[in-house]
Amino acid sequence: MKSRIVGYDPNKADLVQRQSALLADAEYDEALKSQPFDHVILLCGGSASGKSEFCSTALSSRDAIVFDSTLSSTLALKNKWERAKKSHKTLEIIYIMPESIAKSYVTFLNRVRKFPTEHFVRTHAQSRVVVIEALQRPRYANVEITIFISSVKSDNTMIYRQIFENGSRLEKLEFFERERLSRQMIENIIRDI
Repeated sequence: MKSRIVGYDPNKADLVQRQSALLADAEYDEALKSQPFDHVILLCGGSASGKSEFCSTALSSRDAIVFDSTLSSTLALKNKWERAKKSHKTLEIIYIMPESIAKSYVTFLNRVRKFPTEHFVRTHAQSRVVVIEALQRPRYANVEITIFISSVKSDNTMIYRQIFENGSRLEKLEFFERERLSRQMIENIIRDI
């Protein structure tokens, strides 16, 4: 998405984040209107958690509109949900959580697209808060929420392990409450990397 923005420099990806988000939202709206699928997947998680790899490997054959995002604001969740509902499409959230924040941060640091560390910290802390809200709010009661833990094998390939395959919303909520990380907690984990 960012590469379509005039003057885009991957070393300064954060400077076009807002513009990129607007383009992605416009594409989401267009997909809701033009795609025949009845299902929307919000693929979310913090930066460098393995979302894009998961999308290309696990979701490429799904008959659904897939929106790949950190989903790090409750307003973004509300807007995506309302627009999907208005288009008569069901919504599913697939959350990708890295097994190790430290390893995810190393991946983040080695990406071609460069963002400040604050971006990593914020997206990991806030995306978990957003999923907690989705699990708690009655308006999202019909939104299926699926959780995968991502990790990297010794040959650098990503692996994903689904948890709570048949779990209740309460079990998932309790999990996210245990796994909730504040910005300070994340900063402490990555401080010496």
